[in-house]
Amino acid sequence: MRKRPIVFAALVALAGFAYFAAFTGYGVNFEDEGTLLYQIERTADGQVPYREFHIGYTPAIYYLHAAIMNTFGRSVMPGRWVLAAVNAFSMFLIVLLSLRLMAPRLAWLPAVFYMLAIPVHPGAFAAFNIPYPVWYNVLFFCAGVLSLLAFARSGNAVWAGLAGLLAGADFMFKPNAGLFQLAASSFAILSVVPMGPGSLIEVREKIAGIWWWALWTCTLVGTWGVFMGKIGPLEVYVLLLPVTVAALLCAWRCSVSVPTVEYPGIIKASLLLIGGFIVVNLPWMFIVHGQLGTQQFLIKVFFLGADFEKFYYIAYPLVGTAVLIGLLASVAAAVLPAMLRGGRVAPAALAAGGLVAGTLGIAFLARHALMPEGFSNAINSEFESAVFVLTLVAHWVFLLVAARSIGTSKDTAEVSACNVIFAVSTVFMYLQLYPRTDYMHWVTAAPLSIVLGIALVDAGVRRWSAGAGRFGRALVYTAWVAPLVFVLAVRAAPRIAAIAVDENLGFGRPPAVTLNAERAPVWMNAGRALRYNELAEVVGFLHDYTEPGDEVFTFPALDIVSFLSDRHNPTRHGYFYPRWPGHDAEAEVVASLMERAPLYAVVLHAHAPFFVSAPMYYYDLGQYLDTHYRPFVKIGRYQVLRHRGAVPAAHLAAEAAVEPAPMAVPVWLRDGLASTDPAVRKHTLARADVLMIEDAAAPVIDALADPDPAVRDRAVWTLQRASDPRVGDALVRAVADWRLSPREQVLATRLAGRVVGDAGLHDLFLLARDAGGKVRSEAIASVFYETLRRVAASFWPGARPAVGAGNAIGDNMLADDTELTRTIQRWIQNPYEDLRLRRAAIRATRELDTETVVSLLRDPNVFDEYGAQPYAAYELGRRNLPSLSIAQAFGFFGYYGDAYMEYLVPRLVRRVFDGSEESDRQLAEAALYSDKSIVRRQAGWLAATMGAEHTVKAAARNLYSGDADLRKSALWTLHRRGRSEYLGEVRRLLSDPDFGVREFAERAVRALELRALVQGEVPSQG
Repeated sequence: MRKRPIVFAALVALAGFAYFAAFTGYGVNFEDEGTLLYQIERTADGQVPYREFHIGYTPAIYYLHAAIMNTFGRSVMPGRWVLAAVNAFSMFLIVLLSLRLMAPRLAWLPAVFYMLAIPVHPGAFAAFNIPYPVWYNVLFFCAGVLSLLAFARSGNAVWAGLAGLLAGADFMFKPNAGLFQLAASSFAILSVVPMGPGSLIEVREKIAGIWWWALWTCTLVGTWGVFMGKIGPLEVYVLLLPVTVAALLCAWRCSVSVPTVEYPGIIKASLLLIGGFIVVNLPWMFIVHGQLGTQQFLIKVFFLGADFEKFYYIAYPLVGTAVLIGLLASVAAAVLPAMLRGGRVAPAALAAGGLVAGTLGIAFLARHALMPEGFSNAINSEFESAVFVLTLVAHWVFLLVAARSIGTSKDTAEVSACNVIFAVSTVFMYLQLYPRTDYMHWVTAAPLSIVLGIALVDAGVRRWSAGAGRFGRALVYTAWVAPLVFVLAVRAAPRIAAIAVDENLGFGRPPAVTLNAERAPVWMNAGRALRYNELAEVVGFLHDYTEPGDEVFTFPALDIVSFLSDRHNPTRHGYFYPRWPGHDAEAEVVASLMERAPLYAVVLHAHAPFFVSAPMYYYDLGQYLDTHYRPFVKIGRYQVLRHRGAVPAAHLAAEAAVEPAPMAVPVWLRDGLASTDPAVRKHTLARADVLMIEDAAAPVIDALADPDPAVRDRAVWTLQRASDPRVGDALVRAVADWRLSPREQVLATRLAGRVVGDAGLHDLFLLARDAGGKVRSEAIASVFYETLRRVAASFWPGARPAVGAGNAIGDNMLADDTELTRTIQRWIQNPYEDLRLRRAAIRATRELDTETVVSLLRDPNVFDEYGAQPYAAYELGRRNLPSLSIAQAFGFFGYYGDAYMEYLVPRLVRRVFDGSEESDRQLAEAALYSDKSIVRRQAGWLAATMGAEHTVKAAARNLYSGDADLRKSALWTLHRRGRSEYLGEVRRLLSDPDFGVREFAERAVRALELRALVQGEVPSQG
């Protein structure tokens, strides 16, 4: 390869490294980053992934970063510097790939686009600092495509072997990424290696031809097989159909194209590819298989039968019409220059006119459109929505380009090989988006799609500037590239401002708070002080009141506490996403805690949206913690629980509260807002944006009542990241008193939906009743989301509702507002009211009656997008209304699908279970005889924590069930309830064909034998 492209790519990569390096000390992601860091530490400590703790990827990321930790110290920083280098090197490879498809004038843009596409959340964290394996996946995939291009150009078989090694390395970090890269590499090799002469007279040639088609068929069928039974029609159209078309292009090119170099035979090339893949993976797979056995190896390493996609699935957005419009626009952009050429309007002039019109349109929108969260956020939001459409348009247009490039002469061979390899690699890389079609997963599935998209932009520049002079070419280039640069600049600006704009709005580090933790020497904007001080206080508490080697349990996703405090979790799980790892893992965790209960547990009492339902779902774990632990120290959002069997600590009073230090209000902020000049007060609020205020900063809250309307509006923007209920209350009051401009009214109402106190929630209900337009719509949404949060809060382990805390909507706040209560009753009864309001209203009124709820449950016209009907049934049980039985509870929720079954039914059944023989019998019948498997499974897990003799006998019968989940729940019931008289039947399952059942049986046997020994019983031998 010539030096000039490498130097050019290196310069772009160096700029990228500087960008990534600037954020290495910025923030920390408490959930995902904390989990990965702690799992890496467990590996560094010699624990074995899969066996001693659960992981969600293949093990390379853990062992690589464990080696980094052991070499450079237990800190977040060394790994972040490695990731900065990895991402910069990915940019280097993206530039080299781009140079194969476009001129250098644009070849820098895909790499920069990818760099700025990676999310950075000002005031929180940068995604590229998190040790996700996907950063390595991008690196290996891009390097693999370069190897395939080199193979197509030279015919050297070594490149095929290298492509296999790179796909194997990709698999070591993330299994689906490696398999899709292997499939793409197979098709790429098939597209350039000839099938053989048409006659196929010789036996060797016949075998080669059969081998070629067998490899083609197996690769395509295998790809479809990965998704069979788990993917909907939409994903077939957007993911598998492009893959199939690309595979057909490979076959077409191979059959008609004339090779320009001598290639190895297809058998040799494919064996080198597959051999390289196997050589990399066989050693570690052999070791892990020996540790786990075949069944667990397939489930935990390959996720076969794990239903992983079922729990994490997010559907691809409905983009059919938009993609069709995009394809038509692409066709128009391709043919229009030829139609214009020779006429009075030159293509360059039209392009320049389009640029001017677009600029004026953006300026108009920036000035006059509402855009409640601001121009920058609106652009970013639209960008993150549009990429799913633009990606598919780029795929289909480039598939057409690749098809058109295929010819029968040697002149077309090199171009068509490059195009087909790019096309097939891109669509296979994009398959990694499944099952979670969200923006973050798009970023790491679409680097090659970005290259293709900008290659099409380059083709547009060339087509529209053909025949134009230098000035005309410059105009066309600007018209096509300026929109992309503008979007990237909008994405970059708030990120750079977060780390490089000081309180005087000049260049410099902003006021900052550091995380007082040795393992995470990171900083954050000063307005996030409370969040960081809370975490530091928790870590400090554990350092002070536990010893090295002590264990601490955390919930639901607080592995960051385990990592920072150097206190191991006694269980294999520390990441409790609802439905994954599931009730079987929950039972395992409780069993581990029963065997060796740690002195302390730390639980979070303010969850990120991703985990908000975790306390509701993991009811068995919650009950265990509430039964065996008591609230000990409240540290901000964290509740430290202490085991009830422990001797109270003399140095710390039980049920104490520690209030971490909030942000110290700077003198310049206080003095500036005390100024008599409105312009100074407004400017001071603009300066305060660099703080990224999260908690209640009194001077800024007071500014919401400032005499000057511009100052009041500006205060809303300064508080846009706040998460203190006092801020939410003040924002809603400002809206209710009509103190804000229309845009700020909408924004303030939306912000209140993040967190609000009782007073603010009361005002939100009033806005939902009295306001109009977008304010009412935002008030409805805010009421709904606050309802969800407060429902979840009622299930927090160790929660102690305080007076005025609002842990149950409506229990206090509406008691003195008879008129509003009557309005809420009408919302419940009105079938045409917004379902979000109906659901919130069900919770908010204390006057809910059985007839009203049952009528809502049976309303055939209710579209249940927001769960109003199942939620009504839950409230019916929550209020202990006598008309609902166990059987009816299962019946109601069974009608509405698995999600409600797994979240609400267990809690509802626990509410209405009255301990009577009839309730016990109904629960036992549900576990044994329900015609819905989901009901049988839920009843089986519930039997472990409730019921009497009927449920125990049902569990004993389920030991013989053909459903492995039922056998596990039955074992757990007998284990949890200490029924050693069934020990003989439990022992029978020690040889069960299902590994998970055998694990449950082993734990149950240990526990029941110990119980029998303690009580002097003679257990049955079965």
